[in-house]
Amino acid sequence: MKRRGFTQLLAGAAMLPAATKAQGNAEAPKVGYVYSGPRQIAAGRVDAIVSGIRASRHPLPQVEMVVRITEGDPAKLAPMVAEVLAKNVSVFLANGPAALRAA
Repeated sequence: MKRRGFTQLLAGAAMLPAATKAQGNAEAPKVGYVYSGPRQIAAGRVDAIVSGIRASRHPLPQVEMVVRITEGDPAKLAPMVAEVLAKNVSVFLANGPAALRAA
């Protein structure tokens, strides 16, 4: 084995414990979603989001959804967006321009 190849192999082996430790500490990401419409339609939208995450072959087995539904009341939108963002979500999905402005 040449010296360069041996050095690369040795460096890779030295980095392996750090890489496995970094991957082992991963938490399930939180996805925040505030839907401004009725509850009956929101369930289908949340299912579509979860299906899309699964279809992307996300490496983590679980994804936590933080969902709030305003039932069509625009006055509830800003407080619910603030509540979802306070949960330290990894990703926030804005359902339209009003939710995006509130975020």
